[in-house]
Amino acid sequence: MKGIGLDIVKISRIEKLKDNQKFIDKIFDENEKNYIKRKKYSSETVAGFFASKEAVSKALGTGIGKTSWKDIKIRHDLNGAPYAILKLSDISEVYVALSITHEKKYASAVALIDDGNFFSDKEPPIYIKKRKKESHKGNYGRVSLIGGSFGMSGSIYLSSTASLRMGSGLVYCLVPESIANVLSIKLDEVIVRRINKTKDFFGYSNFDEIMEKIKGSDVIGIGPGLGWDEGREKLIRNLLKNIEKSIVLDADGLNCISSDTEVLRKNNNLIITPHVGEMERLSKISKQDILNNPQKIAVDFSKKYKVTTVLKKSNTVVASPDGNFYINKTGNPGMATAGSGDVLTGIIAALAGQGYSNFDSAKLGVFIHGLAGDMAANKYGENSMTAKSIIEFMPEAIKYCEN
Repeated sequence: MKGIGLDIVKISRIEKLKDNQKFIDKIFDENEKNYIKRKKYSSETVAGFFASKEAVSKALGTGIGKTSWKDIKIRHDLNGAPYAILKLSDISEVYVALSITHEKKYASAVALIDDGNFFSDKEPPIYIKKRKKESHKGNYGRVSLIGGSFGMSGSIYLSSTASLRMGSGLVYCLVPESIANVLSIKLDEVIVRRINKTKDFFGYSNFDEIMEKIKGSDVIGIGPGLGWDEGREKLIRNLLKNIEKSIVLDADGLNCISSDTEVLRKNNNLIITPHVGEMERLSKISKQDILNNPQKIAVDFSKKYKVTTVLKKSNTVVASPDGNFYINKTGNPGMATAGSGDVLTGIIAALAGQGYSNFDSAKLGVFIHGLAGDMAANKYGENSMTAKSIIEFMPEAIKYCEN
């Protein structure tokens, strides 16, 4: 599918319409109206949005009519550059490149739809539940994420940010003192809790303090940027034995228990998220055998240890303790980038904190993670996308999954 569209709007025409609420409500969605409000209802901004929607409809080849105004959504990336999302059906959307130009009398827009711009034509494994009108942040999960070490603050930053973006009411970030100040500056909405004032990383001596600071949390994420040594191995093993809430165990959290996986039997509320290399260490099965039969390996491991397994690969496999499984179809090779798995940890933890079952949290989590990755690849290309690019597109991926 390819198409290019151009539209020019006389700003004076919009000047007469922008104060007409019926016009605004007909043309723009809530996201667009909020953006226009922040721009103080500038005629140039409204004209640019209007021209953009016309240009997208022309690129599609239908014009406004067969395509409704609100099927075309104008958005801005992290750098403030505009782009559009064109809804084709309930389960199919297209990314559209946009260029908007303003001149004294006119606003113009050029829209480009190119091959490969389709976000998805896949059905989510479950839909996101609608929030109740009367609710507060405590209704949407308190997530504590344990990880980080000196030089590895980015991992826990990405997990925390993704967890918030996925809708967690409260996110707590438990990190060593050595990186607490950095994260306090980077994270505006996450609550940073400092642990261990004497070393650059966690150890078993921090067990009591961590257990105290996760009281009241609904779900615990362990592993991003944690690092490994004997002290951390002992710490993680004891946390698994003593935490009675849902746990998402990832990255170095998995490496800390790979030498003796029997500890997994000590907790009946675990979600583990290994990539193929980590699964090899956990299962003692070769990478090639795992790649040859990922579904069986994941299901067998889940049934054996009574955990929910997210075996990360192309077409990630999610398996439940009772033998059910889900094969994910979203995602692309551009997601093979540093921090991508940390983002997934935050997403799954957020969903578990909001009351979804472990299996549903994992299924929906990998779908949204992959879909946001597909959207990011459409914009930046597979070679240039980063883990932060995935977070950038999470809001649109989440909206796609709303019922």
